[in-house]
Amino acid sequence: MKAVHPLASRLLCAALCLASSAQAQQAGPSPATGQPFDYWGVHAGQNLMDVWPATVSFSTAVKSEGSVKLGQGAHLGVFAGRQTENARWELEYQQGTLRVKGLQLGKVTEATSANGHYRALTVNAYRVQAVSERVSGFVGLGLGWGSVSLPAMGFSGGCQCFPAAKRSGGVLQAHAGLEMRTSEGHRPFIEATWMRLPGPASDGTTAVRYPKREQGAITIGYRRNF
Repeated sequence: MKAVHPLASRLLCAALCLASSAQAQQAGPSPATGQPFDYWGVHAGQNLMDVWPATVSFSTAVKSEGSVKLGQGAHLGVFAGRQTENARWELEYQQGTLRVKGLQLGKVTEATSANGHYRALTVNAYRVQAVSERVSGFVGLGLGWGSVSLPAMGFSGGCQCFPAAKRSGGVLQAHAGLEMRTSEGHRPFIEATWMRLPGPASDGTTAVRYPKREQGAITIGYRRNF
């Protein structure tokens, strides 16, 4: 079993501190129960995908299995929506960096440095549940459209075995997190995201295809009522 990612561990501790702090504070004023309100927000952190498998085709008959090794890259999001007592609906845009650290093709591996990118626009629906006077939890699902691009990459021996690849397609995601109402209308939160991205591909004499891939992200954010 893999060890817990250090960032995830730190943010989990922050969430627990957030919840215990809220329990200790005297409850302040809150919106009238059941009154809907509009909001906007932002969140930022890191994605956690470590490898993306790939199939490289040198011809219709010659193929080799490989992968792109990834480090943790930035993950950013902005959103706006409407909340009732126990539900939220929102439109969200997210983007992130795929930080390439190495390549593997067959038995050949080599360290490298390059950046790819992903973007997604989704419509999300959430269930919201109060934990205390100030803290609430939320879980939600989102559907939308996104794109992924990876740059041309190769080995120092001269084989440009991984040509530039891109693709757009459907995106499925899930969010879960904890949120704290620090004052009227201000809500910092911590969030875990799971996202299924389209698999980029390229055509040509040397072609590469990446399958659809799931990735996780841990972010902290801020939500403002208006």
